[in-house]
Amino acid sequence: EIFMDRLQNFIKTKISHKLKLPISLLDADIAFLIQCKRLLWLDPFEHLKIPKEAINDYQMEKSMEFMRKMDKEKFCDNILSMFSKAIDVIVKMYKFTLANEGATLDDFLPIICYIIIQVKPKKMNQNMGYNLTNMHAFIAYINGIDHIKVGMENQEKEFNERCDKSLMEDKE
Repeated sequence: EIFMDRLQNFIKTKISHKLKLPISLLDADIAFLIQCKRLLWLDPFEHLKIPKEAINDYQMEKSMEFMRKMDKEKFCDNILSMFSKAIDVIVKMYKFTLANEGATLDDFLPIICYIIIQVKPKKMNQNMGYNLTNMHAFIAYINGIDHIKVGMENQEKEFNERCDKSLMEDKE
């Protein structure tokens, strides 16, 4: 196991160098985790504009379960597999609940971001080296959530107070 950890770190270092990513993404992961904790109070329907009819609680929990497993995986193929399964559950849920209407990533993005915020993956940026394209979109979206994006244009102070309160209440 020690050998595999060292091999994984070596590969991550090489990938980080090739992709021009910082060797240590710990600071970015800590900042992302804090942002997720700050946004736990967001209502998926009111603030992220997720259609209520698109949500199935069982499927949402199943997707969250795969996201939690992703954060515990050590190997690229397992991380990608868990992430893909989480996304697949959401795509199928969305199609089933909305009677097979055509949908794009823009339709799924708020749902997936809501799930990521709720799960609060601790290694999202580290895993990004393996799953760069999809995860970068979700991280950028969540990091960009502000009072305007959630429909609170004239309530910046309330938005920040609720974010701060959510951060203080979350003990993980």
